[in-house]
Amino acid sequence: MLCTVCCYAEQHQCQAMLPALVFTLIIIVLNHYNSIVFEIPLPCEDFEVFHNLLHNPDVSHDWFKFGLATSIAVMAIKAYVELYEGKKKKKSVDYKNFKSVTHWTLLLIIASWISFHMAICPVYGFFKTWLIMVGFGYGILIQSALMIPVWGQNFISVVLMTFFLQQYK
Repeated sequence: MLCTVCCYAEQHQCQAMLPALVFTLIIIVLNHYNSIVFEIPLPCEDFEVFHNLLHNPDVSHDWFKFGLATSIAVMAIKAYVELYEGKKKKKSVDYKNFKSVTHWTLLLIIASWISFHMAICPVYGFFKTWLIMVGFGYGILIQSALMIPVWGQNFISVVLMTFFLQQYK
């Protein structure tokens, strides 16, 4: 029987992941508590990333559009493999069944990180760009992947990507 928390078939694997999930929740709550109570700005607020992406002429928009395209491709592959192949066709989603898809997805993720880095590096420089990229990757993407079920991740990513694409011109 599958565990409802992490979808593992064996209970001992789920219990091994539970401390990591609790630790992640504590870190998220403390980060938001510090930013609200002590009025410490979060890095994305301090750097004004969203505003600069939309309005700063130094952002390389060609690189950024390529990064968006690769992100949409990763999102589409993820939705296809997890929802269609995994849920609809009842196929086990693991490396053995999807070797080439895994390699292409990793290649697209690396391409998107490089293109996003090339896009915002003229504005923030090398170090701040890495802070933004790691902060977004670890602080948002990994945390949401741990806490939100697959169908919720896909729904939220489509909604947020659609919103951002409408804002980005």
